[in-house]
Amino acid sequence: MDSLLPHLPGIALALTALFTAIVSPGPAILATIGTSMTAGRKAGITMALGTVSTSCFWGSVAALGLGSLLLKYASAIIILKILGGIYLLWLAFKSFRSATKESHLKNKPVMLHSSLAKYYLQGVAIHITNPKPVFGWVAAITLGITQNSTPLVYILLVLGGTLISLIINITYAVSFSTNTVAQVYDKFHHWFEVTFGLIFMAAGLKLLASAKQS
Repeated sequence: MDSLLPHLPGIALALTALFTAIVSPGPAILATIGTSMTAGRKAGITMALGTVSTSCFWGSVAALGLGSLLLKYASAIIILKILGGIYLLWLAFKSFRSATKESHLKNKPVMLHSSLAKYYLQGVAIHITNPKPVFGWVAAITLGITQNSTPLVYILLVLGGTLISLIINITYAVSFSTNTVAQVYDKFHHWFEVTFGLIFMAAGLKLLASAKQS
């Protein structure tokens, strides 16, 4: 356990960045919100579970891929940190730009199906065809690892990220099945996006700075 202590700050930073990336509404979140508001809580939760299972898959792929890459090319971590930092800064830009626009919920999708299995598969399909979770996982894991990281670090990042994804997606599904929460989000949408942007920017700059020091 003592060998894990030096990695805890990086793990915490990685999970914070991943939390921000997940909680910031993208296609999967918007689909879950729209389904919860139009088809009910059970349908929204089912779609959210499809998103979470796909997120766990992408997290595992990212962790295994980065681990194998670092074993062969130690200098690859520098390139990944630069790419991850640029991606996080791009997310910051998108959040700041979104803060100047109306809430995404103004054009919420309407998706009605008769089978819960279809909601689950729809959540999988939306998330597996969206590049955002892939880049988000790679950027987050890159924040949390070093050349000396043990397999336990990778496991904790994937499990922690999956748990975060589960909590956030279920919370969205449950909360937005009520009109009150949707109205609050619409009202404070700009402040939410500014906060997301600041967190993305800080994480991106941190990643770029660590690449320079590597």
